[in-house]
Amino acid sequence: MLKTDGNSLSGTYSGVTGNVSSFKGGTVDGDMVSWSVEADTPRGAMMLDFKGTVNGDEISGEVQIGTLGSNTFKCRKQ
Repeated sequence: MLKTDGNSLSGTYSGVTGNVSSFKGGTVDGDMVSWSVEADTPRGAMMLDFKGTVNGDEISGEVQIGTLGSNTFKCRKQ
């Protein structure tokens, strides 16, 4: 879930392990968004840094997964 307040972005992240993490301090700049969340993983806590573009009800972009590299992501309003 994502929530905006002006240019600020906050929300919750639910990972594949089912753990939910809250975050704040994300940013919105036009159709660009970015946020970071600490996720519990089988390898321990790891920072996930998201950068994406809003297009209608969808956000897509890239997530940096700690020191493991990056991957693409896509999410849609429910």
